[in-house]
Amino acid sequence: MTPEEKLLLKLNGLFFFALSLAGIFVTVFLFQLGGFKAVVSYGLVSLTVLLIVYILSGYLLKKFSSLFLIRLGFLFFCGLYSLLFLFQEHSLDYLILLGIINGVANGNYWAGNNLTQYIATYTHSRNEYFGKLNFFINIGSAFGPILGGTMIYFFNLSWPKIFGYATLFALVALLFFVLFLIAGKLPRHKGVEFSFFSILNHKRKASWVVVLSQQFFYGLFDVSFGAFSAILIFIFLKEELTLGAVNTLSMVVYALANLAAIRFLNKKKYAYIFGMVISPVALLVFGLQQNWIGILSLVIVNNLFLPLLNITTAKAIYDVIDTENAPWQQKYHFLVERDAALGLARVLSYAVLIWLFTLQNQLAIAKSWILIIPVAPFIIGLLQLYEDLRLGAEV
Repeated sequence: MTPEEKLLLKLNGLFFFALSLAGIFVTVFLFQLGGFKAVVSYGLVSLTVLLIVYILSGYLLKKFSSLFLIRLGFLFFCGLYSLLFLFQEHSLDYLILLGIINGVANGNYWAGNNLTQYIATYTHSRNEYFGKLNFFINIGSAFGPILGGTMIYFFNLSWPKIFGYATLFALVALLFFVLFLIAGKLPRHKGVEFSFFSILNHKRKASWVVVLSQQFFYGLFDVSFGAFSAILIFIFLKEELTLGAVNTLSMVVYALANLAAIRFLNKKKYAYIFGMVISPVALLVFGLQQNWIGILSLVIVNNLFLPLLNITTAKAIYDVIDTENAPWQQKYHFLVERDAALGLARVLSYAVLIWLFTLQNQLAIAKSWILIIPVAPFIIGLLQLYEDLRLGAEV
């Protein structure tokens, strides 16, 4: 692996460690203040703004570098958690503002990170890169939930629980400022040639249509399932420390499974079929019963097999872009298209949920959603299988 790839792995590991300290606890915090509707409203605003910022990043990268966007994202993350620290139990009054800041932070960070990642990686090493990326992300994320849950737990022994949340948010704000300072070692890529006409007018190959379809189904599934499963686990466990421990276990299993998945995929191209079949079944078990059986099915069985599918589809994005005979400056519209498919699906799923949560019995609606939506990984796997068989028939 190149030094740039290794640097990206370390940075993303640190980024997800900072994010994981408070990530699930922001969701639980908003749920305790305003229920499922507060969580979905915050998510809808965040995801809509993220999508807008990511599309506009094509124009920003004409004048500003990928490093500038990454560091700008870190500053907005710092601002988000600083405001959560200041607002505390009044955060619901500023839910739209917080959602906007979160969307701007993510939009800038991922636009800069994805471009840097595409330029730094190569087809022959992408199984290894994405396997190790998922390992570093999940190892970085593994210790955050247990540390965050422990902090809230011990504050709750002597002070109101809100002090634990506020202290946690302040710590995360500080970590993102540190990330802003150390991110300067990344390369600067700018000079993108981008316009909306590039997206509207170019002819999409069949392989790229498959990638966009996969990303759309990921968008329907990933964020909403992650948020709702965290809340439902919290409702069953009833306290933050155990929730943090369960999430730490989940991240460790997923991280180690990614290292194993690299070897399997390098030897057996179609190994992702195990992820396509077994992961949805494991998610279905959790959807049917939010108890220890369901939780272990989610955090162990699902996490052991899902990396096989995720690595394969992540690699496919850049591999298909590589087939376009043009310099990287002329191919940024592919990354915007990919995130548009992902982001539109996320916004659509949250818009539907906002409508559903106007009805009564929000808990029953949330349980029904996580029971149905795990069909998405199976469809993603079927699309990958279709593409591989199609390409094989053309050879």
